[in-house]
Amino acid sequence: MPREIDRIPSELRDGLIVRMCVAISVGLFDGAINYIWNAVIITLKQKIRNFGLGLISQTLNKPFDNNSLDDLRDSHLLDIAII
Repeated sequence: MPREIDRIPSELRDGLIVRMCVAISVGLFDGAINYIWNAVIITLKQKIRNFGLGLISQTLNKPFDNNSLDDLRDSHLLDIAII
């Protein structure tokens, strides 16, 4: 397991990745999927913040701020990420 964890960039190794690894090691694969999904959603939200909420607002043609991003459902977040 340490070899696989070392392949993950250090900036992406956080508590959710550790929890995922522990869940896998005890056979809780559905829990591991939830942890990795949450890590992906958090990373996508950060990428959108870095890209610029103003640009997202212009693309969607409606007001969009940090609170709007936090309130988004995962499916809408994925739609925005594809744009």
